[in-house]
Amino acid sequence: MARTSTDRNLVRPIGAVKEVFASTYSDQARAYRNATAYRHDEEKMAVIIQPVYGRIRNGRIYPTFSGVARSHNYYPYGGCGPEDGVCMVALGLGRFLVAGEGGIRFCPQRPQSLPEFSAVDDILQNAQRYFYALPLDEQKVKQHVADGATCFDPCQPCQYPIGEADSDGALHHLASTYLSADHRITDGVSRRGQRLVTFSNILKHGSFPLAPLVQQILRIGQEAMGCPVEVEFAVDLEDDLQKPQRLGLLQIRPMALSEAEIHLDLGNFDPALALCQSNRALGNGRMSDIQDILFIDPSDFDRSSSHSTAQQISQLNAQLKAQQRPYLLVGPGRWGSQDPWLGIGVEWNDISHAKVLVETGFEGVRVTPSEGSHFFHNITSFRIGYFTVNPHTGEGSLDLAWLREQPQRELFPHGVQHIQLEQPLEVLLDGRAARGVILKRESSPYTS
Repeated sequence: MARTSTDRNLVRPIGAVKEVFASTYSDQARAYRNATAYRHDEEKMAVIIQPVYGRIRNGRIYPTFSGVARSHNYYPYGGCGPEDGVCMVALGLGRFLVAGEGGIRFCPQRPQSLPEFSAVDDILQNAQRYFYALPLDEQKVKQHVADGATCFDPCQPCQYPIGEADSDGALHHLASTYLSADHRITDGVSRRGQRLVTFSNILKHGSFPLAPLVQQILRIGQEAMGCPVEVEFAVDLEDDLQKPQRLGLLQIRPMALSEAEIHLDLGNFDPALALCQSNRALGNGRMSDIQDILFIDPSDFDRSSSHSTAQQISQLNAQLKAQQRPYLLVGPGRWGSQDPWLGIGVEWNDISHAKVLVETGFEGVRVTPSEGSHFFHNITSFRIGYFTVNPHTGEGSLDLAWLREQPQRELFPHGVQHIQLEQPLEVLLDGRAARGVILKRESSPYTS
């Protein structure tokens, strides 16, 4: 008997539920559970089926933009405090954010303050260049793949260039225009030129009350849960300002914070004593049990072999985990990046036994932390120290010379080095001020 369209439509969600159940036995899920205090037999699961939030535009469906917001900000700037929260937004489906591929980061208290979009060259370098949408026409999917686009399955989001969103009329609220002749950027899309996703009409001119809505959602969520929260949302806007504008709250969950209090003044530390200092450090507390370092030297890193480097790190992570030896992971670029030219694309299970991460910029690349991804949500939840430094621009410090001269080291393929120390490092993180220092020996001017 031939299947009806209803039967065929039922097969896919049933298959998706099975995949969700099977995913609990994956390496990623096992690593996540092992890092928590919960027992495997205590775990429970629920599957929620939600419609895709957005509208159909030229054979694909996506919201105008998606966002991730947190009520506690580990990276305060411009006079904002940690309790003011932080929000990341991007055109299209939220996959762009949760995969750590970028987006615009702002404080809901001061939405017009965008340090990473403060100059024309900064905007040209950091602006979103593609977005994700769910294709609805399988023939278009096949043609899209034939044209070289990133798409794996008709039921999975596909990657599209920003120009497609411009053709769809989805950039009215989000984009600015680069005028190359004058090397300047104007708000809106009324002029011809390169479209840049800046959210200027929303964050600067208030065409949609995003910042106050995020503040209200975070406040209500935090009061209801009794702790800092993280939310995911999507917004669908019509070009016609007289038509409804909608914000959909997709998910809300607790955001784990350390209760330990550390007060750091980095000026009190002898530079010769500090392996790393950062004014952009995630986490809070004190650690003094790390005697192993996995180190990828920025000067030797081959970005074309990023995937192989991640595999080697994963193997060493498994060995150190089996030996119950927490370690410091130091490397160039953004950890967990899906773009091999921006960093090393490790997944959570690849580094699940690391206790502290350091990511450092290298020639031509200034590293910025990715707060919108689930990868970094795991780091936050499990209280892993996370340092971002860009020594070549004066943002923090990292003593590469000290790392390179350590005698107890083992070299592995793809630029990975394992360093074993005779004395443990001491890691101090001030979560209220987003400062951190890693000391080369226990003796220090720090007083608890």
